[in-house]
Amino acid sequence: MNITVYLGANLGNDPALPQAVQQLGRWIGESGNALVYGGSKSGLMGLLADSVLAAGGRVTGVEPFHSTAERF
Repeated sequence: MNITVYLGANLGNDPALPQAVQQLGRWIGESGNALVYGGSKSGLMGLLADSVLAAGGRVTGVEPFHSTAERF
């Protein structure tokens, strides 16, 4: 299963958040699921991706691309 998570690119103000994100990442990786996330290597998003990878899971980062040359 692909699990999509979007988090902040910072660690937030609650010290419990990083630990909760790491637990979620371990669960995703250890349960054989894959993470689809906002693509950042920083903050909570990066921590989540690193946790999934450390647990043997797969990670796909999605970052939007905006071209000023293409206007509709």
